[in-house]
Amino acid sequence: MLAFSKSDVVRDPYPHAIKTNVLEQSFYQRLKGQFPKEDFFQKIAPVMGNRRRVASDEPAFYEFLDRSEAWKTFYAYLNSDAFVHLAIDLFGDQLKAFECRFDPNKPWKFDPHHHASVLRDKQSAVRSRIRKFRERYMQNRQELFVQLALFKHREKKPLSEYERFPKDSDTVLLESVSPEDDKAAIFLCTKNSYHSVPLVKDAKAWRNFIYFGLTAKADSLWR
Repeated sequence: MLAFSKSDVVRDPYPHAIKTNVLEQSFYQRLKGQFPKEDFFQKIAPVMGNRRRVASDEPAFYEFLDRSEAWKTFYAYLNSDAFVHLAIDLFGDQLKAFECRFDPNKPWKFDPHHHASVLRDKQSAVRSRIRKFRERYMQNRQELFVQLALFKHREKKPLSEYERFPKDSDTVLLESVSPEDDKAAIFLCTKNSYHSVPLVKDAKAWRNFIYFGLTAKADSLWR
């Protein structure tokens, strides 16, 4: 369903891919048309500034899916072996090089309860007036990959020496992912996979997006 291929993946400084038209257009238009309306999000308490998050651990999420055939279909895909195999096809040959403990060539079992959220964001938490991006960080060490601004560390060093929260002065903007219809960014959550989102203050319109990823039942996927 997601039209990523191995040829889309850029390896350095960590495996990632950015692509438009990742979903078939008629299906994407149904997703867009069935995205939750304003009154739905008004019932959700804001987090992280003014973000309204509807996630798979909340009853409202499933109430929404019951009313939306397109999103129910998409959610079922994200909770399927097909989605896991896509991740393995894209990044499987990079896991060992980036010191991942998961070996896709050994037996594994998919538990269809990973994280997915439908969000809208009007004002991200602002830490200072001069910051262009929120704090750079590496994902939770249980995560394999997620779907934005991408950063690289100024210093190339062993993976074990990268901090989860580097100083801003130690990172360089690698690529800025501008929001567009049917566009997605996906990357392997390595120890140097620094990323962030632009600061937003007093925005007049909402940003609508979806976040999803694969996680493992382990303390850390990364050595």
